[in-house]
This record gives sequence, C-alpha cells and structure tokens, in this order.
Amino acid sequence: GGAGAAQASAKVGGAKTEQDDTKWRKALVKKLRAAAAVKARVDAGEKDCSKGGLLQFAQKSKGSQDAIEVLLTALEKVGLWRGHAEVKAAFEAGAAEGRAAAIEAPKKAAAVAEREA
Repeated sequence: GGAGAAQASAKVGGAKTEQDDTKWRKALVKKLRAAAAVKARVDAGEKDCSKGGLLQFAQKSKGSQDAIEVLLTALEKVGLWRGHAEVKAAFEAGAAEGRAAAIEAPKKAAAVAEREA
C-alpha cells in the first residue's frame, strides 16, 4: 500500500457532518486523480529519482494498484462507485495529466542535471 493508502483507509467513515462528507468526497476524488497521474507516469516509463528521473519514490507508491484500490474502496463507501461519472472523470483527467508529465519529464530532468552540473 503506501502511506497515502493507509491514510485513506484510516479516514474512511470519519465525516461528521454533510459538509465534512462533501469535503472528504472531494479530497478522495482529488487523491484518485493524483494517483491516476502517477500511475500513468510510471506506465509511460518515467524514471524515478534514483535512476535520473523526476518521479520521487514516495510518489510512485501513491500510483500503485494497491493505493488506487484503497481509494476506490473509500470512494465507494461515500457513494461514488467505480463507474460513477465523477470517479471516471477524475481517473481520466489524472491519466491525461500523467501522460503529459511523462512526455515532459526527460526535458525537465535534463534541465535539472544541467543546473546541478
């Protein structure tokens, strides 16, 4: 799982009011979008910092299948099922962002390496 997965599972059911529930739902959707972005970056072959890339090790675990499953389960518990339009939209937007970031990563990594040289 990763720390993000543990946090998500620890917070499920923690909403006290309708306003808290809405905030929690939005936070979960945002976390899913970020996780989908990281997964897309990894799937596109972006390297992590230890291999000269920009993807941090802690980020990598947030995009793991286990972490995404924990988020999807948490979303289901607040009424947003996997097929829900909001869940699909978050996953698709995150994946698109991740693919775009993966395309830019080699250029950014080269610029960072040049600055540090």
